[in-house]
Amino acid sequence: MKKNNKYLNLVSGMAYLAINSGGILFAALATYGLMMIRDFAIKQLDNNLKILSEALLVLNLTRAGISLLGAYGQIYALSNVLVLLNVVIFILTFFILSIAVRHLSIKLNEFELNHSISKINESFYIIIAADAVIVVISLLAILTIYYPIPALINLISLFANQNINLMVSVGLTIVKYLAARSFTRAGSLLLNAITFENTTNIQ
Repeated sequence: MKKNNKYLNLVSGMAYLAINSGGILFAALATYGLMMIRDFAIKQLDNNLKILSEALLVLNLTRAGISLLGAYGQIYALSNVLVLLNVVIFILTFFILSIAVRHLSIKLNEFELNHSISKINESFYIIIAADAVIVVISLLAILTIYYPIPALINLISLFANQNINLMVSVGLTIVKYLAARSFTRAGSLLLNAITFENTTNIQ
């Protein structure tokens, strides 16, 4: 049963990491998810995944702390640091989820759950695309400071509106949440397949 639990940890960790954002609540959930992925990496003897998850865990907590500091201190220079952190976190998230998807796909393939494999791969690309939107908007905002091109300024000014910014953030979070559900569904199907196989072998 302990062997099965590591895959439950993996899919749960992937689901929590998928909804990661600069918000404190989502950052806390993602941190918990990264701890679960790290636990899987240790049991799976995947040192690369372990190191990446630990690095992202530290950066994620750092971003949450800077976000709080910026919110209360209104320190302008922190916005550039946050953009840089967002880019690095995006890259690490891409690698961690891609490795996790590969591990999960291998296990699903053992039980010929091919439909689930295609679903988790599709969800992976949706989540990465949603995160990429935020990163691109952040980079464009910084770009307008050094290159005040009218078209860019007009585009970024839309996201400067708090209501539009909130709508975009919530919308992308919902998209990522719905996509991440395929990870937990795949985990449930995998657990059922393993349980059924164990029951059959006992009989």
